[in-house]
Amino acid sequence: MECTPEAEVDPQEIALKMDTYCVVVDPGQLTSYGQVRGCKVLDDFLTLSLSETGSEDLNLPQEVGFPLRMAPQALIAVKAGLRRVLTSGRRSALPRLYLQGIGR
Repeated sequence: MECTPEAEVDPQEIALKMDTYCVVVDPGQLTSYGQVRGCKVLDDFLTLSLSETGSEDLNLPQEVGFPLRMAPQALIAVKAGLRRVLTSGRRSALPRLYLQGIGR
């Protein structure tokens, strides 16, 4: 899975509601814009809650989890990156975030 912030927004992206972060799932490059409803990192486990539309777009369950097996410093960087990406774009698409220990 890849999450990317949109760099520049144009009127067409606004009209298509693509003026926010994008989640991409391989294989197949399935994409969904602004459909994460919640993001939680507890210890070394990431849980994403997707809207029904996001779940369908990405062919994933509405709640999906990923183990984050990495060094503590890398985990801090991942949490900061999630915060930066998932808070970019259209305000109505911003998810609830719980990133335990973001400053540690």
